[in-house]
Amino acid sequence: MKKKIVSLAVVFMTMISSIGFAAESKEHSDWGEDSSLNEQEIQKLIYDVGIEESEINDYPVQVLHQLIQNDAKKIATNYKVVKEEAIQGLSGEDIDGGTLELRGTAFEEKSDKKGKKKFYLYGKYEWTDSPRWGLTDGISIGYPVSNKWTLPMSANGKVKDFALRYCHKPENVDKKWKCSKSYKPKDWDPGVGVGGEIDLEAMPSNNLHKGYIGQYVYTDERNSGSTNIKFQYGHQTWGGNVEFAIFPAGLSIKPQSVSEVIDFGIEFDY
Repeated sequence: MKKKIVSLAVVFMTMISSIGFAAESKEHSDWGEDSSLNEQEIQKLIYDVGIEESEINDYPVQVLHQLIQNDAKKIATNYKVVKEEAIQGLSGEDIDGGTLELRGTAFEEKSDKKGKKKFYLYGKYEWTDSPRWGLTDGISIGYPVSNKWTLPMSANGKVKDFALRYCHKPENVDKKWKCSKSYKPKDWDPGVGVGGEIDLEAMPSNNLHKGYIGQYVYTDERNSGSTNIKFQYGHQTWGGNVEFAIFPAGLSIKPQSVSEVIDFGIEFDY
């Protein structure tokens, strides 16, 4: 009888522990990750970092953990929805295009370089309705050279602290997102920004797509001013490579290299 009571107590404690663990964990939008956020981390993101609860799913857990660890503060964000233009089908009816959601955000973080300010620039894209064309798109972050911002460099002269993630899954199918990540920009230029290519997975034709571009920049702690950051998304409806060019606003997608360029910018004081 004593053994049975002990066994029941163990089972009861295990159930309580499991319930407690479940209460601490929080579902997060799938970015091809197995990790999740607990309630304490969510509260830090909302009250310390400054991310709205409705925005949390715009970021992979890895990025959110990074923001918490680096004492990040959100200083600007902007959100935009774009509908791909309808085209006329063979029977004369209008065929709707995809729907693209874009968000650009800037954070200031605790600097790991003495005498420097540190910023994290993040641009997220998501095709919430499948686009008609699944070719090679592009995304970029551009800012004026007058900002006097620098890109972190490796010992062999390559840009560091850059990330480009791309995820896809079939629409209306309960599957995990399949994701890939690159740490090398397609193009960059000192003091004006970075750009990357996105190879949209064309099959199946109802694929949804999402991802982000992220880059750290530094500036002298005595440097201050107001700036615009121009994020761009370039959508392709014909074959070809995305090209980048330098404009007064910073590195940008070359308009002639894609079918459509969509700007989404932010502004802030630093």
